[in-house]
Amino acid sequence: PRSGFGRSCLADQAGSYRRCVASDVVSEPVAPNAASYADVRFAWTACMAPGLFTRKESMDRQIAHPDINTPIKTWYKGYYEHAFLALYPFYRIISANPMQSQDAPYERLLRWGERPDDFDEIMKVRGETIRWSEVHETVAPEVSKKDFYLAVWLSACLGYAERANIALQRKIAAFCEAENIYLPDDDFIPAILHPSVGRFLAPFEGQRIIAYDEFRDHSVELPLSCFQRQAPAAFLPQATTSGGIWAIHVPDPGILMTSAFDGTEALIAMTDAAFKQSDPRDFVETETANDGMYCDWLNPIDFFERNG
Repeated sequence: PRSGFGRSCLADQAGSYRRCVASDVVSEPVAPNAASYADVRFAWTACMAPGLFTRKESMDRQIAHPDINTPIKTWYKGYYEHAFLALYPFYRIISANPMQSQDAPYERLLRWGERPDDFDEIMKVRGETIRWSEVHETVAPEVSKKDFYLAVWLSACLGYAERANIALQRKIAAFCEAENIYLPDDDFIPAILHPSVGRFLAPFEGQRIIAYDEFRDHSVELPLSCFQRQAPAAFLPQATTSGGIWAIHVPDPGILMTSAFDGTEALIAMTDAAFKQSDPRDFVETETANDGMYCDWLNPIDFFERNG
């Protein structure tokens, strides 16, 4: 399921998979103590669809998302020379009624159960993106960037958590509520980001652009035009998990944009040749992956026991 403003998360008795339900109150999630949520996801999926684990282990790193044991740049060594994290933006929906736009330029926030079936198209066509750095500067400039971003991430995908500073999370939530701003989505690449992705990929028009589901079992070649703001949001309906676009691969000259369960960013890996033609920092808010950065970049390195 997608994340929504005010989503709460529950764990089943076995603690093997958490189910996300809509709620008007962000609450602290219950989760296994020593497992990454990505590993929890894979464990659940292995039970529901045996064989995915084997394919995950043998997946070509050219199209695979890094695991939590291996730094991002080490994972892609030999495939890509550059790596960035493209942050899923905060966003709000511009009013559809021009007669009311002066008094109410933005539509009110919709809770998870209130959202229409075409909400992805609505956010793509009428969504206005807001950068994490802008919200940081407005809400809590006295807080370090690292602490603020941690609070945003956990608010968006998990809920209130002591390690994220609940008072800060409440402050972010109050700001978003007052300004009709949605927290960043999580999991697959959200439709609000598609127009920016299209501009980033524009120099590669005519090359193969391949979209994948979460476990790379299903793929489809997409025209560059599908990322245009007025085009319907693209989905992979046969996907084992949710049908959004989890990865985009441009084999020539070499680009991978990949997302992960409970992530609020897409990792962009590029060859030198691709980077010379298009710099993602010109189109989306990014963090540059340094040599020691892991895919769960907002966690402390020692948060998990890593063996890579």
